[in-house]
Amino acid sequence: MKTHVYFFSLLLSATVVAQPDSNAQHMKQFAPVENVYVEFGGLSPMGTLREYQKASANFGFWAVAKRFANEQLEAGFNLTLAKPGKAFTSQKFDSIFSNRAKAVSGMIGLRYARRYPMGKGGSWTAEVFPSLGYGFFGYESQLKSTQSDGQIPDGERKFKALSTIHVGQGFRINYKNVGLQAQYQFTPYDWFSRNDETIGAHSLTFGIVYRQ
Repeated sequence: MKTHVYFFSLLLSATVVAQPDSNAQHMKQFAPVENVYVEFGGLSPMGTLREYQKASANFGFWAVAKRFANEQLEAGFNLTLAKPGKAFTSQKFDSIFSNRAKAVSGMIGLRYARRYPMGKGGSWTAEVFPSLGYGFFGYESQLKSTQSDGQIPDGERKFKALSTIHVGQGFRINYKNVGLQAQYQFTPYDWFSRNDETIGAHSLTFGIVYRQ
């Protein structure tokens, strides 16, 4: 839990400096006016990660923290209702644990979105949005055995989470207040945890976004 609070504190203390845009005046008519983004869709794990977490439902909530001419800084989160794959094992001291994806995974962080007009009317726009934050992978853990006696106890199941950084790059096409989006996510869980198997780090999210 202390690790979670530490990562979130770092995110809240981050600052972003906007660079001047020579086309800012021309783009004012396309400047975003929405303050909230609500997203619904799915997450598709890639590579090794797909062995431990199957394709799952994903949703997000983002609020505009700072707005510039045709750019904006957003703060929010994405949550995935994890569909478990196969179990992975981990060790702590002389104990061996069996773990399986459970409940929710996701990220909390910041995005910096830039909007581009498509056509003259302003109804169609495109956005690109890199993201940075704290990522987590929720799982259920059960004690399977101890190396001291080799016996298999009736282990209690506990909910835990792997912690990591989240780096993403997304793209969105909007028609008025509704859009379609996709985002690549890099979450290197193995950098900050010790497991007997490699969990993986890559995934794609996709879905519908409503802006208000």
